[in-house]
Amino acid sequence: YVPPTEFVQLKTEFSKMVGMAAKGRTTPEKVLIMVDGWDKVPELDWMQDQVFPPVITLLLSCKAIPASAHAALAPRREFMLPLLTLDEGEKLVRRYLLGFNKKLCEDPNNGLLGNQLALLMEKDSRGSPLFLRACASELVCFGVFEKVTEHLKNIPHSLPALLNFVLERVEKEHGAEFVQTVLATLLLSPDRSMAESDGVAMWARYPFAQPPTSDFARLFSHLRAFISSGAPGTLTIGSDAVAEAIALRYGLEEQ
Repeated sequence: YVPPTEFVQLKTEFSKMVGMAAKGRTTPEKVLIMVDGWDKVPELDWMQDQVFPPVITLLLSCKAIPASAHAALAPRREFMLPLLTLDEGEKLVRRYLLGFNKKLCEDPNNGLLGNQLALLMEKDSRGSPLFLRACASELVCFGVFEKVTEHLKNIPHSLPALLNFVLERVEKEHGAEFVQTVLATLLLSPDRSMAESDGVAMWARYPFAQPPTSDFARLFSHLRAFISSGAPGTLTIGSDAVAEAIALRYGLEEQ
């Protein structure tokens, strides 16, 4: 199955999926359809023409419901997601690091390392999943075991400052021009996304003033807080906060 890429085709495909999901079901058998980042979808009024059977529950995530979409979503129930609790934040960090066979010391009696996880949880923005994921990503890339605790102390308390902190390190290790070119290309691409093969081919031919001291595979491993893999083989800058941090650092304006 290859999903359509044109918005008109996507609307048609979505209607078909709604019909297929509801077919043959009775009211007790609810079907939940989740749409993440719904406020980024163009032409939000399209949903006014979409008929949802009673067995369908639509769960939309967005920063705010645009005024133009209020009629389309009536009746509705709204939920404000709270910040992560301390326990939830710790679990998120442990789970992310475990994916890379890494962990933080949690023993306050360890004279060399101390309770590193508690140190991270003292950050002002520790209730933000994006902040904690960016912190964990940075710790995965930081290779000096004995200096992790000191590095944790230097990590800023806010997401914008953290992203700038990470970029400073990555630029030193991989070359500022290389890092800026890769991130600027993605940021200014349609939907802040492009095929990985196209990007790698483009960057390989780019006339850098100073030849990169790294390759894209290594650079990408250090930019997990900035670049995510969307569809297979696609690189994306999905977060608005990340996009803003890149734009501010390099003086860019999204198209």
